[in-house]
Amino acid sequence: MPKGAVETSGAMTTATRLREQIRELEIGFANLRGRGDAVFDLLTLRDEVGAAIERFEQSGTDMRAERTRVETVDNIISRRAPEISRELARMGGLEGARRRQQPPEEHWWWYVDLCHAEKRRKSITRTLITIASIIVIVLAGNYILDRYFGLDPVEKEARSFMSAGDQLLLHGDVEGAIAEYEQAVTVLPDLGDAHVTLGVLYDVADREADAEDAFAAARAAYDDDLTYYLALGRAYAQVEAYDEAMAAIESALAIDPESPEAYLTRGGIYEATEEYGRALEDFELAGTLAQERQQDALYVMARTRMAMLMQRSPAFGTSLGP
Repeated sequence: MPKGAVETSGAMTTATRLREQIRELEIGFANLRGRGDAVFDLLTLRDEVGAAIERFEQSGTDMRAERTRVETVDNIISRRAPEISRELARMGGLEGARRRQQPPEEHWWWYVDLCHAEKRRKSITRTLITIASIIVIVLAGNYILDRYFGLDPVEKEARSFMSAGDQLLLHGDVEGAIAEYEQAVTVLPDLGDAHVTLGVLYDVADREADAEDAFAAARAAYDDDLTYYLALGRAYAQVEAYDEAMAAIESALAIDPESPEAYLTRGGIYEATEEYGRALEDFELAGTLAQERQQDALYVMARTRMAMLMQRSPAFGTSLGP
């Protein structure tokens, strides 16, 4: 008999039972609604199935088909963590189920709510950081121009295209954002903010020649290199290209080592990459420098970002001051 074949009727019965258990998992997790505490039994069954597959494999049996089916079940478990926890509400959700079962950490399906919460937290953090970066641009550009000089109708139209592009970018639609930013630079060809973001979007889309042209147009539109690098850093951070964003901000700091906007943007990069201590330091420094320069809008933004970070991570315990 070839290696891996089931040699006894007892083993055959056990293999058949394993496939029946996998089928039970497939049906159970695909139809969670109304199962209530019975979901606990499904999770326990997932433990048993995993252990059985390992035993078969150790004996030389080919379990690839069964593992593929279990991986499908696992994908369902990963996607439906909130529903699983809701069905287990009577025993305190998955947390209560863990207290009852005491599963090992490698049995991740008992901890799927924690994984889901962490993914959600990171997603919310990235969204907040992106929104905050956009707000910084508005505060540093649109707000000041509109308050003190006013925007002419042409620039307002161009910036409306930019705003639409930012919204599409928040939803991951790079091509749609490119189209909106192309409209912006068509309406107002010397709008540096639009050119630099368009260059970054071209870069993300692997349109190198277009990116180079956009970056050249951006540099020509800005009065100085500091403004260009600050905008470039924000734009790269907006698309989560943090290495490129950091390089641009370091170039800005080489020009002006006390730029509050540079530290604010760099703090956002540190926050996005979970270097929270450094992020907090940069937000605090950005606020101090902005206050010294009487840049009230940037001061408020820096202190707000600092407070938001401390609320999520109270262990920092740093005083916010006045």
